[in-house]
Amino acid sequence: MPNENSPLSPLVAHSYMEIHLFLQMTVCENCTAAPLQPLSHNLPSPAPSESAITVFTTCGHCQHPHEFLFEIPKDALPTKFDELTPINKTSQPSQLIDLAQWVTLDQMLYEDSSNESDAKLARRLAIKASLCLGEALKFFQDPDNDLPPVEAFFQESSRSRFMQNPQLYSRQRILALRAKRPVATPSEFSQHDSQK
Repeated sequence: MPNENSPLSPLVAHSYMEIHLFLQMTVCENCTAAPLQPLSHNLPSPAPSESAITVFTTCGHCQHPHEFLFEIPKDALPTKFDELTPINKTSQPSQLIDLAQWVTLDQMLYEDSSNESDAKLARRLAIKASLCLGEALKFFQDPDNDLPPVEAFFQESSRSRFMQNPQLYSRQRILALRAKRPVATPSEFSQHDSQK
């Protein structure tokens, strides 16, 4: 579901790929008809003495401009959305995208993979879907509880979906979904990331 964060608030990101996916889950507040476009060209990098970047993007429907401020690791290398790179190398869950949104992203990417005629691109999309499920699993803190904490759903729309159908977000279901997705080999990740 769309993010409801204020675009003027500083947001913490673990990678450029996480920013790309966040934009896909953020609906335009001007027309409320479409998500924002992933970054494409002239990706910003943090200044040597800073850790923040300003991102400019537009709505995919009405072309309304949007501006976000992200805090991002200084060693994060700009990547385009069609590249395959890790989303979050830490064990900490995302502060941008909640558990329900990660599950939604998996569904979107896996469906795109199923409809893609190029086998290489289809596999890349399916792997990216699997990575999203991996991010969803980071929200499970209690090993004895198959359901995540309500704090894992920090969007109001996500909390509502969880309350209505909690079984859709169980650890067992997410693990079962991920078992059906391909696993990337080290060579499949973008070359510049493998050199880090």
